[in-house]
Amino acid sequence: MGDLYPDSAPGCDSGFVWRYARGFTLIELVIVIALSGAVLALVTSIMTRPLEHYVDTSRRAELVDVAESALSMMARDVRNALPNSLRVTGSRSLEMVNVVSGARYRADPDGSGGGDILDFSVSDNSFDILGNLTVPTGSRLVIYNLGAKNSAGDPLPGANVYGGPSLGPLPVAGSHVISPAGTSISGGTSVTMNPAFQFSFSSPQRRVYAIDYPISYLCEGGEINRYWGYALQASQPVNGNAAPLSSANMGLLTDHVSSCSFVYDAGVSNEGRGLLTLSLSLSLEGETISLLHQIHVDNSP
Repeated sequence: MGDLYPDSAPGCDSGFVWRYARGFTLIELVIVIALSGAVLALVTSIMTRPLEHYVDTSRRAELVDVAESALSMMARDVRNALPNSLRVTGSRSLEMVNVVSGARYRADPDGSGGGDILDFSVSDNSFDILGNLTVPTGSRLVIYNLGAKNSAGDPLPGANVYGGPSLGPLPVAGSHVISPAGTSISGGTSVTMNPAFQFSFSSPQRRVYAIDYPISYLCEGGEINRYWGYALQASQPVNGNAAPLSSANMGLLTDHVSSCSFVYDAGVSNEGRGLLTLSLSLSLEGETISLLHQIHVDNSP
């Protein structure tokens, strides 16, 4: 459609001619808008999926990294635990005793008949170390912890680091596998103890360990927390809000925990190898990852 415009060109019969105005009609404008919207929707759809995939992949990688770090830290503590000190209650509570250092004690005289041996028949206040034993202040000594339990499943007195002193005869004369709390101990190439102490059993491998405190992992309330720095308990502590864990040192290992499980098989012998299975699932914004980690535990004391 055109409009009339005056025309003063010579030879024209009329002062007006038809000339077409430049611009868009409403229909053309509506078509352009519709096509632009369709193209924009297509581009948005194409770009959204890769971005969502990137975000999901990043979230999944973050969860895997957090879970692997948590399981690795637990594995390090387990591998550094005192033999036969691992215990699990209810598949959500794991406890062990932390080893500071270890060495071998002298059980036989040297070639010239000298050397300070560790005597298991009486209370002994000193013995030589084959190598060097570091004993930090407040540490206790453990020799041949069997982790033995009575018929009720409680730690056997004198034969289990978690149990009390011996209340009856043992296969070897002695009072316990662990030196009493408060004993003054100096380490190095020779160990001295004040007061003197009689250990329950001699170790076939002549091993002596210096330990400091138990370590517990509790899975509760969507978190796994690590506790340390509390005294040995006859019964495994399983409540972070009750003593002794409520007053112990505590650190968050990981959150976003949707499920977890600790399963420990000590094996057929207290002197063999156990197997600890750790299962952990973390969830975040609809994404869930699950990891399984198994640790062989050397229980040869």
